[in-house]
Amino acid sequence: MKHLIYTILVIIPLMEIAVFIEFSEAFGTWTTIILILVTALIGGKLFRSQGLQTLQSAIASTEKNVFPAQELYSGACILLAGLLLITPGILTDLLGLALFFPPCRRHIGLKILRFLNGRFNFQRHADVNNNTEDKYQSGQTIETNYRELIEEDPPHKP
Repeated sequence: MKHLIYTILVIIPLMEIAVFIEFSEAFGTWTTIILILVTALIGGKLFRSQGLQTLQSAIASTEKNVFPAQELYSGACILLAGLLLITPGILTDLLGLALFFPPCRRHIGLKILRFLNGRFNFQRHADVNNNTEDKYQSGQTIETNYRELIEEDPPHKP
């Protein structure tokens, strides 16, 4: 965790400064400033459109009683992409733009899952899709405990 904070607060800004200097020398200072402003504007537009689309997709999934895991992941990526694009910098802009494209999000998501799967033991505890057909064989007994709830008349207040 210490290394992550160090990287975010020290290494990435130093890399951005170096890229700013090189880019400004190659293309000019005003071109660099305009590029940063344009990517911030594009990021805002993409953030709004893809964010609303993801929200609508999440609402549709929950209406179908399906947990919107993909939509939550996409929403987190879109939020991070928006933050990266409004942060001044060329490297952060490139990463932010990459996160707006679904194939890049899927690729990064798979890498994250592989990384986490090697470190943690994930077990599936519930079928979030509620697929019950072909789950139980014919004649199989499923035992459970239950308790009957009887509604009583509410106590009368004098």
